Amino acid sequence: MVKLPKQQKLIFLILLIVIIYFGVKYWQTYQVENKYDITQKKECLSKKGQWVTWGEGWFCNNFYEDGGEVCQSENECSSGKCLADEYSKTDHGRCGSYFNVPGCFDLLSDGGKHTGFSCINNFLRVETK
Repeated sequence: MVKLPKQQKLIFLILLIVIIYFGVKYWQTYQVENKYDITQKKECLSKKGQWVTWGEGWFCNNFYEDGGEVCQSENECSSGKCLADEYSKTDHGRCGSYFNVPGCFDLLSDGGKHTGFSCINNFLRVETK
C-alpha cells in the first residue's frame, strides 16, 4: 500500500467531499426539473399544444382553434397574432395555429396594416406525444 503525505490525504479528502456534494445537488435538481417537466408536458399535450425546446429549457407552445382562419387584425385571433407572408402587400393574413410559429411573417392589425415583423427560428425539438 502506498503511503500518502498528510497534505495529499487532506487534498484528496476535500476533493472527494466536493465531488459528492455537487453530484448530490445535480441529482436533486435533475429529479425536480424532470418531475416538473413531465407534469407540464402532459398538461400542454392534453390541450393540443406542442412541447418544444428553443434555447434553454422546455415550454408549451399553445394551440389555438382559430389557427388558419383569415384575419386583418390581431384582435381577430385568439393567439393575438395575425400573420401575413413576409413582404406581402396583402391586407389580410391568417391566425397563428400556435403561439410561436417558426418562420418570418408580417404582423397585421387595424384592418390589415402591416405593423410589425415576427421572425422565429425553428424549434430545436418538438414533442407531440
